[in-house]
Amino acid sequence: MKLRVALMLLMGWSLIACTPTVSNNAQDLLDVALSHYKKAQYASAKLLLDSIHRQFPTQIDIRKKAQSLMCHIEQQEEMRSMSYYDSIIPLVQQQVDQAARNFVWTDTVYQTEKSYIHTYFSKQTPKTGLYCEVSEQGELRLISVYTGPKLDHVCVKVTNKEVFAQTDTVPLTDVRNYRFTDLGIRWEYVTFTHQNQSNVLEFIATYVDHPLQVTLWGKRPYTYALPAKTAQAIEASVRLAEQTAFLHQLQQSYHKSTNKLLWLQQKITASDSLSVF
Repeated sequence: MKLRVALMLLMGWSLIACTPTVSNNAQDLLDVALSHYKKAQYASAKLLLDSIHRQFPTQIDIRKKAQSLMCHIEQQEEMRSMSYYDSIIPLVQQQVDQAARNFVWTDTVYQTEKSYIHTYFSKQTPKTGLYCEVSEQGELRLISVYTGPKLDHVCVKVTNKEVFAQTDTVPLTDVRNYRFTDLGIRWEYVTFTHQNQSNVLEFIATYVDHPLQVTLWGKRPYTYALPAKTAQAIEASVRLAEQTAFLHQLQQSYHKSTNKLLWLQQKITASDSLSVF
């Protein structure tokens, strides 16, 4: 009986000795995460660090070291992103500059920002037709101009046979729907923003080589054929807008990465005493 009790106690102590403590398990995860970090296996390392916070909420010292390692990982990721931006931004800028050769800047006291406008439009005497601009952020604006008997048009529809695209409505009370009479001639200017032009400009770019009809909707419909040169200028504007928007997105991301790197460096400096290296 005594021998049996002694054996049972011995087995119990053996099990206790062989069972790793909670602290050791957390440390093991941290060590493995550090190993992944040194191999630039950042995704795997971050998963392990997340597990430490989730599984060992009371292991404050190890969690602080895990957070310090996470900052180093994010720093390396941002530096890798910055390297990508440094290489791609000049290439995209070159493409934008090349595409913009057929455009001029509009910059008047009435505008809050500059815009690209195709040289074809800049040389045109204002008359009934469609015009467009590209903002510095790559957003398109459609301007519908009409001269003639009072129409009060509020939207534009462009048709290619059985398919069409139509803008949202710009009410007569909206400041973007501007009308006046000069020397007995009625003028109507309706500006559609990037959002409410509803891909009409992209539609024109898609069917640039097809005969297109423009219908202005107001007190009555007014239809005219879209000139081929107008369609070509719009198509070039859409392509420039795509490139400009991509460049703007890259520049914004670069700016965010720069700010995040500064913030991470501050965090790393503050946690030097917790370094796991």
